[in-house]
Amino acid sequence: MLSFSIERAIILHKNFTIATFHHNVSMYWNPSIYSLLIKSEPVPKPPAFQPQNIPSLFGVCVYVFMCHHSIPGIVTPVRDKSKILCRIFIPVFITVLSFNLLLSTTAIIAFNHIEDIYTLNFLPNNEFIDISQIPYTLALIIGYFLCLFPVFALTSSFPIVGTSLLGNIFSLCNFFSAFGSDKAQNILKYTLPFVVLLPPLGIALITNNVGYLTGFTGAIFGSGIQYIIPALLVFKARRYFTHCVPLKESYLETTTDLQQSDDTTSATVGEQMIQPNSSNNNTENENIMYGSTNDITTHSVSIIGKCSNHHLLSISMHASPFQNFFWIIIALIWALFCTIIVLIDKIHHL
Repeated sequence: MLSFSIERAIILHKNFTIATFHHNVSMYWNPSIYSLLIKSEPVPKPPAFQPQNIPSLFGVCVYVFMCHHSIPGIVTPVRDKSKILCRIFIPVFITVLSFNLLLSTTAIIAFNHIEDIYTLNFLPNNEFIDISQIPYTLALIIGYFLCLFPVFALTSSFPIVGTSLLGNIFSLCNFFSAFGSDKAQNILKYTLPFVVLLPPLGIALITNNVGYLTGFTGAIFGSGIQYIIPALLVFKARRYFTHCVPLKESYLETTTDLQQSDDTTSATVGEQMIQPNSSNNNTENENIMYGSTNDITTHSVSIIGKCSNHHLLSISMHASPFQNFFWIIIALIWALFCTIIVLIDKIHHL
């Protein structure tokens, strides 16, 4: 698309005539120039700023989070993660940003009207297609492939996004005691997939306006996936960790002693964990679930220290810089603001 749009921009700025096209058959492999054969178009002069399009920006930009699904696949194989920010994250994000800026810039200098789906600008006109000529055939194949490319991309990513949303909603429901029974779990198991699938399918069948679809679904459902559900999960997880995992100062002081314990003590502890007393088995399970104050190991203390900044633990080098409750409030306010702005814009056009 970059090469096609650049070639079209050069043709527009050099004022090529239709006779020039007929003498240069090699240009016909570019599907974006066929609209110029019908009528000449002026050089695109897009406005630098359009305030009325700001609400649509909120909904469309939510789809950028799709790129975040690739981050775990990039991070997991890396053994040394001490400098992963400078070595991987920054170069990857700069590369993606540069590509998006280059694609957007070539689009606004090559087309006076950009379709809701940018690839539709490369659909060739069948009136000028002659399948007996190789350049025309290439233009037809390339044009339809580019038009169907968003279908391929969305079809491949929709199961990933749907699975992520299903897992987030299921995890959120498990935080409430009302969904703890087996009957409630079975109901969630068979109803949540429909909750995830029916809204996007219903909206897709109702409207064919892609701009409306991306803005509306991106602002409401995208904000829920990207901001609201993660913020609630973080809030509930921190609250659970703070209240249900009560680490005492004595446990932290004996961490060094636990690390230096001999094999006999470790074997004794292992036997106690493997062969619990049947009379108090349920009590021990409850203590493990809600934060046992009788059994604590060096491994559990080290894991807790790496995963969270508990009020009794020293700050870990891997601790998140967004541990303040203020960041959760900001995420929820931003999600509400984006949703209101997009809804006002969509209702205004009705």
